[in-house]
Amino acid sequence: MPVARQQHEPRVDDTGEGGSGSLNSHRFDTWKAKIADSGERSGRTGTAVRTDSFDVVYDSDSERSLPDNVISLQDSFSDNDLESESIPDLQLDLAELKRQASKSVGAFCTNATRLCSGSYHEIFVLDFQQPQEGHDTCTSERVPSSCIARCARTSEPIEHGRSTIATMRYVKAHTDLPVPCIFYADVDPNNKVGAPYVLMEKLPGETLASIWDDLSLAHKKAVVAQIAGLLQQLASLEFAKIGCLQDEGTSADYLTSFISDETVSGPEEKAMLREVSSIVRDAASSVLLEPPFRLIHADFDRQNLMFTTHGSQEPRLSGIIDWDHAYTGPLYYLFDYPIFLQDVDGRKDLYFENKVLRQHLVRSLQEQYPDDAAMRDRVRRCFSEKTYELNEFFNLFVAEERDSPITHARAYLRDIKGCSGTAYSGRIDYKPEEIDSID
Repeated sequence: MPVARQQHEPRVDDTGEGGSGSLNSHRFDTWKAKIADSGERSGRTGTAVRTDSFDVVYDSDSERSLPDNVISLQDSFSDNDLESESIPDLQLDLAELKRQASKSVGAFCTNATRLCSGSYHEIFVLDFQQPQEGHDTCTSERVPSSCIARCARTSEPIEHGRSTIATMRYVKAHTDLPVPCIFYADVDPNNKVGAPYVLMEKLPGETLASIWDDLSLAHKKAVVAQIAGLLQQLASLEFAKIGCLQDEGTSADYLTSFISDETVSGPEEKAMLREVSSIVRDAASSVLLEPPFRLIHADFDRQNLMFTTHGSQEPRLSGIIDWDHAYTGPLYYLFDYPIFLQDVDGRKDLYFENKVLRQHLVRSLQEQYPDDAAMRDRVRRCFSEKTYELNEFFNLFVAEERDSPITHARAYLRDIKGCSGTAYSGRIDYKPEEIDSID
């Protein structure tokens, strides 16, 4: 997430991936802002999203033959995901999954092996024989020997799936970031496989979460420098709209749309939510929250960053996964410290190293703009001008649907009025760090 969470170590959620889960789901039931630069086909079974060179098909008729130029969807997944032992397996028709995978990838699927199962998804590794002659893949390379099948336990609006795929396609087409190749998706919960699913590229490397603690400080700095480059590329994608395609207006409009006094009945509760809304609108007046908006990953943590390691060489970024809830938002929320560089009270032994790495991240990000002094200053301000009003509001009201909004509003207003809230809540004695410009 773009703001601090209490946990320092990644939590296990739907597929063993750490993180805080999804953004508040009611904001993601429509296609996101300007992510897909093409139209929607009609007049056929299922729903298709047109990308730069081919179609991604959401097929509700599994018997229908797909055109040769249709590439199957593939989302990327790590080998190091944890197994949840308390969740029953999905009842899936694996023969149908293999049949669809064979047709989509253009090679015979020989095996489907369950990798892990979580609260929201069940993950399979699919193995393939030699590809069919003349079948092109989305990377113009040979068909991979294996891919990932990500099967959902719960159905989500089709628009959400379309948005995720279009986001990944857009990033892949307009940046050099190692985003997984998407092969095929069927988001119909009543399909013949038995659950909505996607087929996606199996990226090389290990999750940063699995190697971080064993890296030297020099190698951690190398990783942080690559993260700075990643953020710079996401910042280069500019959008006129924030959030979803139908969401127009300012950052303040977007943020305050997550709270409404219409959700409560009492006059005191209504007044409380209006006060929160007023505070956030004032805080969102900074130039750092003005358009153009940028693409924000929404779960930017160690378990979603993959790196390859080769002996004593520096780790190299090899994959960025879990784009499910990426959205367009202000630079303020894009340029932020990853959760694993933030201090928490229980790990005082990491305070010094974390500070060194935070400083290295900011400097490395500023160095991405050697000829743009204004952007270097915005980088500095994004990190040095973080506020409780904006960070904690995002945590409480945007990031997840959790407790009653009134419960959150009381805590939020109490901390503001008592001057006890800090931009990052993991460390009780947190103080803002001074950040110098590299000029």
